[in-house]
Amino acid sequence: MLTSTSMAYITEAATTETIRGKDRYDTAFKISEKVGSYNTVILVNSTSSLADGLSASGLSGAKNAPIIPVRKDDIPEQSLKAISSASNVYIIGGDAAISKKVEASLIASGKVVNRIEGSNRIETSQKVADLIGSYSKGFIVNGFKGEADAMSISSVAAREGAPIILTDGDNPSIEKKNGVEYYVIGGSTVASNKLQAAYSAKRLAGNDRYKTNRAILNKFYPNSKKLYCANGTALIDALTVSLLAKDNGIAFVGNNSDNSILKGKDIVNVGKVETETNKPNKPITVEYFKPLILDQSTKNKMKGLSMPDNAIGIKYDDLRRVNVKYWGFDNKAHTDGVLIVNKSVANDVCSIFNDLYKAKYPIEKIRMIDEYKADDESSMKDNNTSSFCYRLIAGTKVLSKHGKGVAIDINPLYNPQVKNGKVYPSISKPYADRSKNVKGMIKKGDACYKAFTSRGWKWGGNWKNSKDYQHFEKIQ
Repeated sequence: MLTSTSMAYITEAATTETIRGKDRYDTAFKISEKVGSYNTVILVNSTSSLADGLSASGLSGAKNAPIIPVRKDDIPEQSLKAISSASNVYIIGGDAAISKKVEASLIASGKVVNRIEGSNRIETSQKVADLIGSYSKGFIVNGFKGEADAMSISSVAAREGAPIILTDGDNPSIEKKNGVEYYVIGGSTVASNKLQAAYSAKRLAGNDRYKTNRAILNKFYPNSKKLYCANGTALIDALTVSLLAKDNGIAFVGNNSDNSILKGKDIVNVGKVETETNKPNKPITVEYFKPLILDQSTKNKMKGLSMPDNAIGIKYDDLRRVNVKYWGFDNKAHTDGVLIVNKSVANDVCSIFNDLYKAKYPIEKIRMIDEYKADDESSMKDNNTSSFCYRLIAGTKVLSKHGKGVAIDINPLYNPQVKNGKVYPSISKPYADRSKNVKGMIKKGDACYKAFTSRGWKWGGNWKNSKDYQHFEKIQ
């Protein structure tokens, strides 16, 4: 058994304040109260994906408009309170994100409503940039794999009234403007050198989201005496506090973050931050490559997402959590990998991923699919390796392999499913060509293939009628 420790606590803060409601909507309301007087709000959907909301913070700063999270088909009570102070409402995204029903209810209440939407998140960010109009800075991020990067720069975007420009990570999405200073946020694996060159941009990046965040703070808030701390994994609070934090900066905090930058600062903890400033450093022991019974925190994270309340044929007791170390695309060892799998294959999974770690096999990230609101498409586009997610085989009441927790998808962006001439996810079409030599692309006979198949797992790349190159499953 491998163990390690990581610190999740901030010490030696000058002063500490907390902005935390009973949920994300109440937290956003409390933030809006601290913003002070405003006449405009920006609505984003935070229940399925932050895709459209990624570009909202620049507009928030330009309009002095708090960002308020809502659900697709209704507005929570605390969000309504925040909206009540405004006459003007911007809705970010199409009716698949926030429905026309919600829009109509706002119009009926006397609000002036403007919806900003494109055919996808990239086009939506273009329209937000157009609405901002004149700006002196622009922040370039990967719209599919750079969610944390967009949130990390959000307070700066709010301060500058500058757009966060979403891209596919390789190609410019809007024309470069004369007189604008561009910054690429994130490393070259998510935002290519080609993209950086297209905008003549400076790059701010680190080996993980926390180090990227520290690079941003050192660049734009070198002398700040106050920092707003937000959860580095659940990013909604970083988005909603961006306007309030524009003059001070947002620090991502988590079990893997170096919090030395916070020493001596006035700290404002926002939402459910996994830090405490009134306790000594408390080490958290993480057990790796060992099947663990799901603790209550893990169950709470899964509830209503990867494990719906009406799930049949599978229970929490049937599953195990496996914490894993892995080698990322940055050629660094990472310690934040989490897989939820069926207890019947948990020992296999421990051995497989221990083998992959020893072989330094590249895996970009390994997160519970609940971090993507249990949306498989979002997880695949972010190249996230994952296992359990409750779902039935289409047209039946039979659990799928993922629904049982006996299947794992590895580096799905570069190992797509190809079925009936279509590629899933759609942005992975270039990688349906298996002759390419791409980091993380599974090849028959490589270390990943051997680690699974030597233990009786089947690879979707060997299927006859369709191919699922990301997919390994255990036949039971």
